[in-house]
Amino acid sequence: MKNRFLSFLLIFILAFTFGNVALAQSNDLLDRLSNVETQEEFDIFLENLSPEDVEELFGINPLQDTSSNSNIEGTVSCFDYYEFGSVSAKPFSEIMIVSPGQSLDLGLEITNNNFYPVVDIEVYVRVFRSQENFADAKNNADHVVDQYKVVDGMSLLAGEKKRVSFNWNVPQHVIGGDYRLATFVASSERYNLNGLSFTDDITGNSINFSVIGNESGVYFDKNTVLVNENPHYFVSSIQRVPANKVIDLETEVVNTTDQDQKVSISWTNYVWDSLNEDNIISEEKESVIVPANSKKTVYHKLSHSDKSAYLIVPELSFEDTKSFLNIRFAREGNDYPRINFPGVDKYPLSEEANFFVCLHNVGVNEDIDNVTYTADFIDGKGRVFHKYEYNGKVSSAMMGLVDSFSVSRGYSTFSIKSTLLHNGEIIDEDILEYNCESLSSDLCIDDSIDMVKWAVVVLVLLLILISLGYILHKKYPEEPENI
Repeated sequence: MKNRFLSFLLIFILAFTFGNVALAQSNDLLDRLSNVETQEEFDIFLENLSPEDVEELFGINPLQDTSSNSNIEGTVSCFDYYEFGSVSAKPFSEIMIVSPGQSLDLGLEITNNNFYPVVDIEVYVRVFRSQENFADAKNNADHVVDQYKVVDGMSLLAGEKKRVSFNWNVPQHVIGGDYRLATFVASSERYNLNGLSFTDDITGNSINFSVIGNESGVYFDKNTVLVNENPHYFVSSIQRVPANKVIDLETEVVNTTDQDQKVSISWTNYVWDSLNEDNIISEEKESVIVPANSKKTVYHKLSHSDKSAYLIVPELSFEDTKSFLNIRFAREGNDYPRINFPGVDKYPLSEEANFFVCLHNVGVNEDIDNVTYTADFIDGKGRVFHKYEYNGKVSSAMMGLVDSFSVSRGYSTFSIKSTLLHNGEIIDEDILEYNCESLSSDLCIDDSIDMVKWAVVVLVLLLILISLGYILHKKYPEEPENI
């Protein structure tokens, strides 16, 4: 419970900055936290947590307007519109104990608690096996035995919830123990809505179950990861490395069986996170023989250095089981702007609406200059009917931008194309599609109605012109020609 609370607070560091927010000491607050022993006490602690408490811990007040922190004119508080955790994905199942080869059948209730629609939703799940040593779990969370996507391209209206079914196939060679399946919710393979997929401790909703399985197996020992000879902790603020230093990574593979085992390992290197395949830098594969009842150290290098954050994901395959590590670190000296989340507060678009977007600098400096962000609103026929543009600085603190606009007609099917540039170079491009057939067919606005309106207008104008011509003809009749 205590670690989960601290992880919740670390969202500001892990997701949005790399150390710009300094951790302050608060003996009173930490004493109160140290007395939390039960779920009920933890819930009460969270309910009584004030903005001042958060400010004591991190030197920021989450209720302050972001512009007062960044001193950037024209910005608003991002959190007036964006709330981390506002789209939940709660797993449920009638099965609490499973055996090798069995299918764990689950349901998922996905709820949009925002006051606006959210489109292109993905839900990812991660399956954890509990570590036996509490100190190891405290520093590195539990072992990851599987991770995959279960929902793709879902759209939800404000306050709407949907249910889907999925399953986890329990491997034949699975190690028995206490397990947990946790969810992560994102949009458009980039915007974190619940849980941070590049962490093992900041998850969304979860469900616990038990596996009656084998006593031995082969897997990564996540408590042995070293990055440039320094211990890497999975429950921690992001580890920093010099900008141009080659990353030397090592970890141990554990074989608790009584035979030598050959396993395959694939290394996938990402920029930022693993949600989008476009973030992949490179991939490598190798085979390793691990002696019986022993360990084998494996090594990996990464020289890529021009981005601000990297994620290395090794995947170990043994028989039909898997083992994953999600190793993330920051490069010092690289500042880049990032889109945190864009959206509109009204759907369908009609008359007046607000477009909002949250931006932040993911480097180590306070502000980053020469940033351009554009949003093109495109109708179902590919025509741009509204455009927003921002030019200026982006702060390390999350900053919000709002564009109030009006439209002359209704739009139920449209897309928002976001483009982010730094020093004229495109950093990110994305398209969010709002489709009434996916959101609600009852809200579809028939374009033919607009065509009828225009036809009526044209007809009325023609009638007016004809009437005007008739009146003029009557008033000024043509004189007969003289012969």
